[in-house]
Amino acid sequence: MNPNVFEELKRANTLLENNFKTYSNKIVGRTKKWDQFDNQYPKFKLIQNLVNLNVGGYRFTVSEEVLYSEPSSNLKQIIADSFKICSNNNNINNKNGEIFIDRPGKNFSFLLQYLRTKESNSNNLTLNQKIEIIDECYYYGVNITI
Repeated sequence: MNPNVFEELKRANTLLENNFKTYSNKIVGRTKKWDQFDNQYPKFKLIQNLVNLNVGGYRFTVSEEVLYSEPSSNLKQIIADSFKICSNNNNINNKNGEIFIDRPGKNFSFLLQYLRTKESNSNNLTLNQKIEIIDECYYYGVNITI
């Protein structure tokens, strides 16, 4: 082999190794920065496992994390049961991939907001609305004080 070709290959290999180390260090640095961001701002993590619900004709998209955040709730079981019923019919209730829950849906957003924030802002609700919300929370097994 020609000594000049060998030296050129050796220099190219060294250059590639140096570039690889440089880019590897950049990737490690970016990974550390991303981990720091995740630790500093946990609410900004990417949401996975979104669930599309149709509750009495009202449509909601919510993360599993929110749906199952109340340990005493039976939301998980209700959704699982609804999914089993739909799966037996070879669909998920409809073409949109929604899980249908046959309950009044007009106050479900209040329940979801409570699951997200653990706060029940009921100052502007009528007595009738409060009774409806309490009834729905009881059905879903969500302990809330209004």
